[in-house]
Amino acid sequence: MRDLTGDEPVIRFWTAPRYQCFYTCLQWVKSPLEKAVDVPEFVKAKAAEITTHLPEATFTVEELRSERRAYDPFLIVSYGEESYYIEVWDESIFERTYT
Repeated sequence: MRDLTGDEPVIRFWTAPRYQCFYTCLQWVKSPLEKAVDVPEFVKAKAAEITTHLPEATFTVEELRSERRAYDPFLIVSYGEESYYIEVWDESIFERTYT
C-alpha cells in the first residue's frame, strides 16, 4: 500500500476471541476520475453536467482503501483554487436516486 498516492497508511490492530491478533491497513487515496474504477454512471453524468458549465474543472475520486477493497468513494470537483465534494456512492444513507 505504500505505492499508493495519498495519506500515510493507518494500521489498526485488534484481538479476537482465543487471543488471535488481526490487523487492517487503511489509506485515503485520490485518483483522477478517468483512472478510477467502478464509478457509477450517475457520478459520471454529474461530472459531465458540471463540465458543460465549467470546462476547466477537474475531477478526483477519493476513497478509503484497505488491502482487500475500497470504501467511502467521493467525487471531488476542483476549479481554480476551490475544491468541493459533490457526490458519494456505495453509501446507502447518502446516495441519491437519479431518474
